Amino acid sequence: MTGIDGFWERIRWRTLVYLLVTALAGVLAGIIWMAFSPRAAYHVDDSLRARLAERDHAEIVAGDASYTVVILFFGIAAGLLAWHWFQRRGWVVVPVVLIGSTFMGLVAWQMGEFLGGTGVMEGIATAAPGELVPLDLELRSLSALAAGPFGAITPVMLLAAFLPEREAVPQVDVPRRRETAG
Repeated sequence: MTGIDGFWERIRWRTLVYLLVTALAGVLAGIIWMAFSPRAAYHVDDSLRARLAERDHAEIVAGDASYTVVILFFGIAAGLLAWHWFQRRGWVVVPVVLIGSTFMGLVAWQMGEFLGGTGVMEGIATAAPGELVPLDLELRSLSALAAGPFGAITPVMLLAAFLPEREAVPQVDVPRRRETAG
């Protein structure tokens, strides 16, 4: 195989493995997001009313912030891996890293919400006075999904801009004309 067919044949399996790795990284990122994300909680008072304290209102946004930080770090790692695997393939590294990191962010989002869902309404309905009922983990700001691709493309851009090319263009010796005396 030569030409375009050989080019796509050589990167097909590496791309599939990269997408599988980013999907698994998304699962791990979702678990980490769920584990370390602060969550607001309703306080059930003596008259069985559920209320959020003022501090809990701020913690509602903290879930989005923690998702952004987690997925940004995972995106940087995905970008470094993509650079390592695809740097000699030229422009292919850009769509591969963007698709992989976007998929990773979506998987992390869904995994975190799946594992962090506690059923807040059912919890409030069955809560005893004085009990705290945590809210479900939810990504409220969908713009946080852009942190993964941003984190992934940043090392690719920086490495492409500042590292010397590995395969230098060979120098062609051009015979010089001999200057004749006289």
